[in-house]
Amino acid sequence: MKIDKNSKIKLTGDCHIKSLDGDYSNIDFNGHKLYVDGNEVVA
Repeated sequence: MKIDKNSKIKLTGDCHIKSLDGDYSNIDFNGHKLYVDGNEVVA
C-alpha cells in the first residue's frame, strides 16, 4: 500500500498488509494495531 502526503487512513480493526510506502503519521490507529509484513507498527 502506498500513502501520499494528502492521504488519511483510520483503522477500524487490526490490519495486516504486505508492505507500506509512506508516512505513518497519516494513519489514525484508533486503538487498533497495524502489521506490515508480520511486524507490528508502533504508533
